[in-house]
Amino acid sequence: MKVFLTSFIIISSIFAQSGLTVIGGYNMSKIKYNDDDVTEQIDIDTRSGFNIGFETRSANLISGASFVQRGAEIEFEVFGYEFNGYDVYNYAALHILYPIAMGTGLEGFGGLQAGFGLGGETHIEAAGETETEDIDADGFGVDAGLLVGASFMLNEKFGIRASYYLGLTDVAKDLDDDLNYKNNTISISLVLSGVSG
Repeated sequence: MKVFLTSFIIISSIFAQSGLTVIGGYNMSKIKYNDDDVTEQIDIDTRSGFNIGFETRSANLISGASFVQRGAEIEFEVFGYEFNGYDVYNYAALHILYPIAMGTGLEGFGGLQAGFGLGGETHIEAAGETETEDIDADGFGVDAGLLVGASFMLNEKFGIRASYYLGLTDVAKDLDDDLNYKNNTISISLVLSGVSG
């Protein structure tokens, strides 16, 4: 958390000076398998991660770019052996949003986000053994979906944002559709609005 806050402050200082808005915060992500039968055999829970990026406004639209961590905690049983683990997926993401004014300091938004895989990590524990492997970026498909939420500005410069991402495309590039899955993420973020000029 300390590393994230330090990074957020540094990046905020750089981009805010150019009039860009900087967003960074905490992600709670899960996956949902395409086949409900698979989902019933695996316990899936949220995995923590973070997001940090910037955005700008033009022609009544918000466009931006960010680094986003998604993933999931998993637990399942095979032949009496219990497996516990997690996946972390790292993305370089782009978004375009349509803002909706909802009152003083409050603004809703909805739009699209697309993430391009940067790699990740898979971790499994079973029978006292632990195995961690890197996930190559080539194994990811484009992670595209809907992004909705709201921002509340505490003053002209600082605010908070809550958003929900619903993945519409499969996470893995070359995996049978029944075994493939999609991302879902809830994010709580800080907003630092830049000062133009």
